[in-house]
Order: sequence, then structure tokens, then C-alpha cells
Amino acid sequence: MLLLKQLSPIQKAALAAFCCVWLLSAALTANAQTSTPSATGIVLPQASDFYQVTQLEGEQNFGDFVVGPGKFDLTIAPGESETIEILITNRTGIEKEFSITTEDITGSNDTETATVLLGEDEGPYTLRDFIEVAADRFIIGPGQRVTVPITVRLPADAEPGGRYGSLLVQTASANLEEVANTPSAAVVSRIAVLFFVKTPGELNQEGKLIDFVTVPDQRFFNSGPITFGLLYENTGTVHTNPAGEITINNMFGQNVGYVEALPWFSLPQSLRLREVSWDRTSLLGYYTAEARVYRGYGKEIDTLTTSFWVIDWRLLASVTAALLALFIIIRFFTKRFTFVRREP
Repeated sequence: MLLLKQLSPIQKAALAAFCCVWLLSAALTANAQTSTPSATGIVLPQASDFYQVTQLEGEQNFGDFVVGPGKFDLTIAPGESETIEILITNRTGIEKEFSITTEDITGSNDTETATVLLGEDEGPYTLRDFIEVAADRFIIGPGQRVTVPITVRLPADAEPGGRYGSLLVQTASANLEEVANTPSAAVVSRIAVLFFVKTPGELNQEGKLIDFVTVPDQRFFNSGPITFGLLYENTGTVHTNPAGEITINNMFGQNVGYVEALPWFSLPQSLRLREVSWDRTSLLGYYTAEARVYRGYGKEIDTLTTSFWVIDWRLLASVTAALLALFIIIRFFTKRFTFVRREP
């Protein structure tokens, strides 16, 4: 204190300016230790600033990242909300920038595509604006697993029915040196978490099994296993989860096989093909398969049948060749030798 009194006003001002500069430099240094520049040069926070982070043991360098669970099926009343959690694990071996976005999804009449991401378009059963997270851009270090709470909040005037959306977790490089050494545009990887939300009330649930075939759809096979296709059509306004079973009988009516079709989802106004396999290889003859599928609501069960032949042409050719050889041998002996019956 005595030393300060001996300083001139100019010296005191210089000392105050030096202290301000020192404090600002310390603050910037501390911030740099918890933040990392993104690929665009923007300083991003660490995931630990918002979420619970766990450092996994051992080397986690698999060149990828993992997000789970992949699907949530929720029932939320109007004006209510529900919070769930997903896990994001960085297994790339380096520090990465992650971002979270939301998109609506819809079903499809293409049996090869179960869901369609709609990008910036709003879906007929929109959910994207009702999915909330605390932070949508952050850094995850190598071998770190982040627990991200996600809240789905419906408006008070939400009508009964289904709403369908997705939360997309994508990553880009968070290492500026890596970006600088990459001559081409960065490749962005993303993983979608699906959200199926049902609002209670008077629901329009409509759907049924419309086709049951072998895959590929043919009548003759050389051998097993045999794959069956269950084609389900949803004509309602809310998703369903059909499930069923397949029984197989041989040409004598004996039951020789059973396959369970575990529940699968079908979005509104869409077709969904479910394939199941009968894992039996030694087959021969004519078979009839019957599918019994629960529609996913009420007590309705749809029943369809299909039939097919299993003929191993190689085995058939071998048997035919053996019979032909036996016939030739018998003919040879009957022509070369004369059999005389001995009189008593």
C-alpha cells in the first residue's frame, strides 16, 4: 500500500492497464483449455460443459462413433413432455466436433426403405420442432462417452395420433491441422435416432398383411434355407408393430418347421416388408407355409399361405444316373446269359 502511494498518477494508470491485460490473458488461456476451434474456426465448448462425460478404459480407436439407442417409442399427452437419454461414444481415436439436428421422417411405399429423412421439409406428422437438447454443438475427446438428455415436448393443442421425427448426430473434424492437411471437402458422417410419439385419444389404426411369398418369389429351390417375405400395409395415421409366426408342412401334411416373426414397425401410409428365414438346409419335396400375423392393434390376425418345391437337381441327377447304370447292367446280363429252369 505504501509503495502505491509513492507512485505518480501516470505510473498508477500504467500499472492498472498492465493488470487488466494480465487478467484478460489468463481468462483467454483458461477458455482455450476448455474450448477447441471447429473446422470453421469457431470456438466450440467441450461436451462436459453441458453433459455427463465418461472416459472409457482402454484404446477406443475404431475409426467411428456410436450412438444409441437407435429408436424411441413414446406416448405423450398434449402439453406434456418426456425426457430420455442417448449415448454418444467417440471411437475415432482423435478429438471430434459433433453437432445435433432434427428432421421429420415418413414411411415409404418402397419395400427397400423403411423410413425417409425429409431434410428441411416438414412431414405430414411433424415432430422436429418439439425435440429439445441443451447444446447442439460441442467437442468430444477420444474415448469419451457422452450422456445427452433429450426432451420431447408436445404443445397443448396436439391432436391424437402419431408424430415422427429423428435426431441426427453428425461429426466433422475438430482438429485444425487435420482439416488443413485434407485436400478435398470434409466427409460428414451422421447417425439418426428415430422418435415415434403417440398422443392418446381416438386413433386411426389401420393395417393388414397383404402378401406372403418366398424371397425371391419363386416356386422351385435347390436347397434351404428358405427366406419368407411378409408384406404389411399401414393405411392409418399412427404407426403399428405387427408380429407373427410361420408354420411349414411337408407334402404329407406333417409339420416340419416353425419361424417366429418378431415385432417390426410400420409407419402411417406406407408398406413394410419383413423378411424371416427358415434355417433348414436338408429339404426335399413339396412344402406349404402358413403365416399368421397380428396386426399390431386390437385382436385381428391375418392368415396367408404360400407353397414351394425344394429339389436338389444335383442329387436328382446322381440318382437318375445310378438308376440308368443299374438298368444298363441288368440289360447286359439278361442278353449275355441264358437262364435255364431246372426240372425236378
